[in-house]
Amino acid sequence: MQLPPYLHPLNPEQRAAALATEGPVLVLAGAGSGKTRTLVYRVVHLIKGVKTDPRRVLAVTFTNRAASEMRERAASVIGKEARGVFLSTFHSLGVRILREHGARLDLPPGWSIYATGDQLGLIRRIIGEEVRVAATAGEDVYDPKRILAAISGWKNQLVGPEEARLEVAAGRTRGNRDDDYAVLAADVYPRYEQALRAAGACDFDDLLLLPVQLLRENAEVREALWRRWHYLMVDEYQDTNGAQLELARLLAGPRKNLCVVGDDDQSIYAWRGADARNILDFERHFPGAQVITLEENYRSTQRILDAANAVIALNPDRRPKRLRTANGPGPRVDLWEFAAEAGKPAEVAEAEMVAREIGIRRYHEKLAWGDFGVLYRTNLQGRPLEEALRAANIPYRVVGGTSYFDRKEIADAVAYLRLVLNPRDEVSLRRVVNYPTRGIGRTTLLKLVETARAAGTSLWEAMRHAPNEPVRRFVEQVEVARSEYLEV
Repeated sequence: MQLPPYLHPLNPEQRAAALATEGPVLVLAGAGSGKTRTLVYRVVHLIKGVKTDPRRVLAVTFTNRAASEMRERAASVIGKEARGVFLSTFHSLGVRILREHGARLDLPPGWSIYATGDQLGLIRRIIGEEVRVAATAGEDVYDPKRILAAISGWKNQLVGPEEARLEVAAGRTRGNRDDDYAVLAADVYPRYEQALRAAGACDFDDLLLLPVQLLRENAEVREALWRRWHYLMVDEYQDTNGAQLELARLLAGPRKNLCVVGDDDQSIYAWRGADARNILDFERHFPGAQVITLEENYRSTQRILDAANAVIALNPDRRPKRLRTANGPGPRVDLWEFAAEAGKPAEVAEAEMVAREIGIRRYHEKLAWGDFGVLYRTNLQGRPLEEALRAANIPYRVVGGTSYFDRKEIADAVAYLRLVLNPRDEVSLRRVVNYPTRGIGRTTLLKLVETARAAGTSLWEAMRHAPNEPVRRFVEQVEVARSEYLEV
C-alpha cells in the first residue's frame, strides 16, 4: 500500500500507530516521542484516508489546553474538517452526556456542578448536623478534606455508598484515627449523595460515575452514542481511573475502535485515583489489541535518556521500552548530594548550590533568567530555594497557588449565579445567605434547616415561607434576579 503523503512527516512507529484504525490499539509513547503529533495524524488519516465523517471521531484528553492544541494542529493539516471532531476532557465529555440524557437519572434541568469548596462545605454541614462518630483517639475534630478524598476514591472506582459501608465493615481495624475516618466517610457518603441530589447538583466525580451508570443501565443511550462516535481515542491513558476505563469501554461499544496513548513509566497520579494497571492490563481488558511502541525521543540528549532508562528499569512492574534519540550524546548529567554540616541543614546547602549554579551558567553560557527552571518535590522545599534566590538577587516566579475560581470573591459571585439558576442548590444558598451581612445568623439558619427537615422540603422552600423579615427580603432579591434571568 502506498503511503499517503500527509503521513510522510511521521517516523515508522508513528505511522504504524496512525494507520492502525480498526479494533483496540495501545500506543506506548515514551517521553518526548511525539505522541500528540501521532494522535493528530491518526485523526487526519481517519478523515482523509478512511473517509470517516469527522463527527464520528471522539478524542479525549486530560486538559482543555491539550484538546485545543490537538484541534489547532489537526486544522493546520486538514483545515475546517477538524472542527467536526469532538475533542474533550473526560469531565467535559461527562457533562455533555449528562446535559443530553441526565433526565433519565432524575437530574433536573440546569443542574449544578460543585467545586471542591462546595463539596467541603457540604461535608462540614453533614458532620456538624447529622453524623456523630465516637473518636478512637479522643479527638472530635475531623478534616473534611480527608473524608472527601475517601468518598472521591470510592467514586473513582465505581464503589457506591452501600459497597463502601460493607468494605469498611469487612476491613482490618487499626485502632487509630484511620478507623475513625473510614467509619465516618462511609457514614457521610450516602448523606452526601442525598444532599447533592436534593440540591440538584453533581460533583466532579459524578461527571464520570453517572455517565457510566447511565450507559450501563440504558440501552437506548448506549446505542445513540455508538451511532454518534465510531472511533474513540484516549490520551494519557496511564492516568485513568476505574471509572474512566469503564466509560471508555462502554463508549467503544461493539466496534471496539478504541486507541489509547500513554506511558506506564509516567504514571504519577495514583494519589488521586489513577490506576497504572489500566495500561499494563490493556490486552486483558481488550483482547486482540495491537501494541505499538514509540521509543524515538525528540526532546532530550542520549545521556539524559540513558540515565532515565537506567533508573526506570529498576521498576519490575512495567512494559519494557528503551528511549533513543538522534540528538547526540549531550553534556554529562551532574548528580549532587548534600548532608547537614556546620549547623547548615542539607536543604539550605542544596538551595544555595542551585542559586550559585544558575548564576554561573547564566554568565558563562550567555543565558536569560527565563532559560532556567527549578523543580522540587514538596512545597516545604520551596522556602529555602526562594531565600537562596533572593539572597543571590535572582528574579524568579513560583508557579501555582490558589486557583482563580477558589478565591473568595469569585466563589461568592459564582454561588450567587448558581442560586439564581437553581435555588435548590443548598451549598450555594448557605454560602451567600448572610454575605454580605443581612441579619440572617446561624441560629436563624439552623431553625430554617430544622423546619425544612420536618416538612421534608428544601431549605429554599422553608425560607420562602419564613416570617423573618431579613429572610423575606433575601428571598425577594433572589426571585427578582431569577425572573430577570428567565426573561433573557
